Amino acid sequence: MRRIIEDVILSGALRYDNYKGFGDTVNFKLAGNWSITDDISLRGALSSGFRAPSMQQLYFNNISTQFVVDDVTGNLVAEEVGTFRNDSTLAQSLGIPKLTEGKSQNRSLGIVYNVTDNINVTLDYYSIDIDDRIVISNRLGKGLSPSLDAALISSGAGAGQFFLNGADTETQGIDFVATWNTEGLGGTLDFTLAANFTKTDVVSLFTPAGSGLETVPVEDVFSDQEISIIEEWQPEDRINLSALYQRDDWTVNLSLNRFGEYTVEDGGRQTYGAEILTDVKVNYFITENLSVNIGANNLFDVYPDENTIGNSRTGTIVDAQGNTIVSSPGVFKYSRRSAPFGFNGAYYYLGAEYRF
Repeated sequence: MRRIIEDVILSGALRYDNYKGFGDTVNFKLAGNWSITDDISLRGALSSGFRAPSMQQLYFNNISTQFVVDDVTGNLVAEEVGTFRNDSTLAQSLGIPKLTEGKSQNRSLGIVYNVTDNINVTLDYYSIDIDDRIVISNRLGKGLSPSLDAALISSGAGAGQFFLNGADTETQGIDFVATWNTEGLGGTLDFTLAANFTKTDVVSLFTPAGSGLETVPVEDVFSDQEISIIEEWQPEDRINLSALYQRDDWTVNLSLNRFGEYTVEDGGRQTYGAEILTDVKVNYFITENLSVNIGANNLFDVYPDENTIGNSRTGTIVDAQGNTIVSSPGVFKYSRRSAPFGFNGAYYYLGAEYRF
């Protein structure tokens, strides 16, 4: 860190990593802060980064029986579908390369404004570009390419999936935080409003060179669902309003959390509405070391919208003659694909804490 002039501070860092799996990587970070006045300052940063392949992406290997729709008859048929690690015999026979790190370029610019001695506001814009992002392929069956057909036949699978460095993405977002500290009700009150707005776009999909999948159309390798997972399965906005009240031995926390709407594509498309969850906690210190508390997470027992896609059979699967193959009441009432705040409903608790 270096102070260039009285009101400007610059800092920089350089990082070198060596991974056995994919080799060397060098990344940097530059950051600066300019105090325009005693109450207003600008800040910004520029950096590069990387994400190494995870253990699951490197080593997960599985073959399972899945019921898929036959393109000719429209009936459900059983098919052996494999998720193959990149060093498996099947992947090697196709020429699918080892996974490498995803690389990112990160930029941010923000302003800090001390409105008064007890009111503070920050606003930051950020942008993240990721190249060679690791994504899982679509379920690739026979008939797409001769080399894939031969590999699937030799493995005994009807279709296969692979993790590939196959996407470039762009993420842009805004972080807003406002705090107000004051006195009232015989104690102190601290209010915080925090909001985040984020949007991610897939700007490019591709099959790695030498993967044996270059002749397969990219829209067959990566389905709309894989794109939806990245772009839509999480809310684009999240807002939190919290209050902390302290008086003598009492502490009260109240938090309102808004999760914006999000869309899931899984054989169909469904948009789930925004919801607000309320958390509250009351804490009382009996002694300096002993306290008791009572509270609730999701106080008003809020649930996400019920799942509609994938439930058209109302829990049953039948064959072409109408005979029931599976009859189960266990169809997922709430989406198992994406649930930003879960679907367990309210949680109430009573506790005690002793500090030694």
